[in-house]
Amino acid sequence: MNLAPLFAAAGLALCMTCSGAALAAADPSRFLLTPELMTKMKAMEPEAAEAVEREGEGKGMNVKTAEDLQRQIDGTPALRQLVARHGLTSEEYAMAMFAALHAGMHVGFESAMGKKGAADAMAGYTQEQRANVDLIRKLYPPAQH
Repeated sequence: MNLAPLFAAAGLALCMTCSGAALAAADPSRFLLTPELMTKMKAMEPEAAEAVEREGEGKGMNVKTAEDLQRQIDGTPALRQLVARHGLTSEEYAMAMFAALHAGMHVGFESAMGKKGAADAMAGYTQEQRANVDLIRKLYPPAQH
């Protein structure tokens, strides 16, 4: 099983999970990722990790929802500025992180689910989630052995 897509999405999430955010009625299952957005998020990784390390120490960050992530970003000046520098809002970034994590988890565990399990899971996803899974597959193709 190739876990590269899972780790790629999880790596992005980890960098920012320690950062924070707050959404309100927004639903990550309805958030559509784009290649451009994924490129922006990837570009932010190194700076985000530094900002979290610098400003996140001792904050006891506990991110379980996109709203939590948005609140954390809004409450951490370096992260808020970083997200803005890359042309995103904290809400957009938080929603994208959760959407990418969901899609990455699906792609990463797809082979373990088997064809029927993966198809059953996809059938229960929103249209946006299915598109996000397809995008992650395209951006992080399985390694050829």
